[in-house]
Amino acid sequence: MGSVPGWDGPSPVHLVGHSLGSPTVRCLQHLLALDYWGWGSNAAWIRSITTISGVSNGSTVTYLFGADERTGLVKKASLATLLLLAVEAYGHATRGVQDAIYNFDLDHWEIARGRSESVVEYLARVARSRFLKGKDNACHSLTLQGAYADNAVWQTHPQTWYFSHITEQSERSWLSGRYYPRLRMNPAMLPHATYIGQKQFLRPPIPVAGFDARDWWENDGAVPTHSQMYPRISGEHPVGGEFASDTPPESFAKGRWYYKWERDVDHLCYVFLSQRAEALAHPAN
Repeated sequence: MGSVPGWDGPSPVHLVGHSLGSPTVRCLQHLLALDYWGWGSNAAWIRSITTISGVSNGSTVTYLFGADERTGLVKKASLATLLLLAVEAYGHATRGVQDAIYNFDLDHWEIARGRSESVVEYLARVARSRFLKGKDNACHSLTLQGAYADNAVWQTHPQTWYFSHITEQSERSWLSGRYYPRLRMNPAMLPHATYIGQKQFLRPPIPVAGFDARDWWENDGAVPTHSQMYPRISGEHPVGGEFASDTPPESFAKGRWYYKWERDVDHLCYVFLSQRAEALAHPAN
């Protein structure tokens, strides 16, 4: 099927998603369960889902970039541009300048970067487009409101294994109780980590009983650890508990979320590790 020949229920795949990849792979399983493409698919086409630094319940940093705290919708094009420039900054932090310009793959919105178009001009045009108006975009999906709506619909299926790896690189101030980035954090993420580590709301952004903004303060520079653990703010998502590197395989049950802590690791650490592995596997001639 596509780039995975022979992919079907009897030959399921394992999916791993980093950051936004978490809701992406879960949405894919949801669509497969619905047989959205008419392939005769179902949820069993995915054998396991593993999330790394996953935005499984949204991230409060989205409000720094212009999302409305009450609705989760992008408020102004100028602030949306700030969000897109932040993605550009992540590109610089994780790769060289030559790979810094993220491909938004918005051709179906007729938003492709022109050859003579500057980065700022392109990002500003994306921000002014219909793409960022409404809920059909990643900006909204990454808010707490967007994740709340998605988790209420996307199921945790009984025939699939679920694992999450939680990254964190912030520490709690004994004086204020707020969280601040540790010294080893990637410099590009320091302001985001500081914002997340003390974010408050005038009113709860999602209708969760006992919502406490302080639960969302510990973070990895981009995503609160509270969000990474497992889908928790809406829907029915059974939890299996914490696991370690030496946890026996027979301890895991299908249809339950298991999580593992990766301490003193920021949001981009695994991106660097994967790039390093790729470089070792494909050395320059």
